[in-house]
Amino acid sequence: MQPPTYAASPANYLPDITFWAKMQHADAFVIADDLQYSNHAQFNRCRIKGIDGAQWLTVPVRTKGVGAQKINEVRIVNETDWRQRHLRSLHVCYRNAAYFEKYIDFFEELYRREWRFLIDLNLAGIEFCQNALGITTPVSRSSELQIAATGTARLIAMGERLQAKRYLCERHYQPAIEVRQFGQAGLAVQFFEPAPKPYYQLFGDFEPGLSVLDLLFNEGDAARDFLPDIPKS
Repeated sequence: MQPPTYAASPANYLPDITFWAKMQHADAFVIADDLQYSNHAQFNRCRIKGIDGAQWLTVPVRTKGVGAQKINEVRIVNETDWRQRHLRSLHVCYRNAAYFEKYIDFFEELYRREWRFLIDLNLAGIEFCQNALGITTPVSRSSELQIAATGTARLIAMGERLQAKRYLCERHYQPAIEVRQFGQAGLAVQFFEPAPKPYYQLFGDFEPGLSVLDLLFNEGDAARDFLPDIPKS
């Protein structure tokens, strides 16, 4: 019998498929909402696919003059019509997708609201997508766990709080993780390389790394079958 496995990922905007593969294969999942915000991550943006290929949807946020911020402190700039632009992009890119009508009502409502904080928008999208994929893994927010440690010590403390024994992590993070410290704490680390499962997409050849929205609009109830496999180790 495999020991309880936990995984964690940042609170991204409409996350890509790897996020969901980790959630599906974990016994407990943590959404990291108190990491330091960075403009170079996908905290406020995601990729969808249109007639000209992959494109970004970016939520404008307030970063100038506010200093270092955690993800859950970042405010959205609502002086622009970004919500209308995002919704219009979904209509243009996916109106001919097989399951457009199944999901678009949620996004109509999502973009009707004037969100103040990025974290609230992101969590609303994550909750909807988790339900749409039928993933029942228990989810926590890192801020709720109140862990003061950083780096590897933070990940270990997270596992201890969740009473897990194995941490699931993408292999490209391996250089930043002290595996020996995990072992000393009685925890194992399972690294994996997500291998995309091609699914039907509009507009030409399969493009990996898109938001899970692309998968849902194109595959509907079968979307979960296309999440990457993570072999038991």
